[in-house]
Amino acid sequence: MHTSMRFIAFATLVSATVSLLAGCAVAPTPLTPTDTKTPTPTAIPTMNPAGDAATNEDYFRYVVTTALAKDGFVTPTKDVANALAAGGFARSGIQFGDSSTAIGMKPDSVMVAALVQHECLIAQYGPSIKELAVSVAPVLTSGGCLIGRTINHL
Repeated sequence: MHTSMRFIAFATLVSATVSLLAGCAVAPTPLTPTDTKTPTPTAIPTMNPAGDAATNEDYFRYVVTTALAKDGFVTPTKDVANALAAGGFARSGIQFGDSSTAIGMKPDSVMVAALVQHECLIAQYGPSIKELAVSVAPVLTSGGCLIGRTINHL
């Protein structure tokens, strides 16, 4: 008797679930384009010299991405740093890590940074990351953006 009661309870639960799901069925709506205009290309970001780091983050990302276009994530950090300077970031506030390890190997990732209005824009890239990472960070007490023995300045 105990087994038959479990079966009845299970059958009731299944029946209620099927009824509930049947009530939720929605007829598919055919997809139709709502906008037939030709998409406009994305505007190229520009630098705002009076803006803070967050205001210039898109432009920073654009300059770094453009610098990485030819050689990808193995692009030397000095090349990216020079692109930032050419793009209008203050040369004195640009820092970058070495593009090779102490024994001449390619590192898993590297960093390049630019000081903007007492904040840092930092880019990290490399073969182990698989995409460009950009962040805004406060300036270090040293006055720079990156720390370590292998940090270079333009």
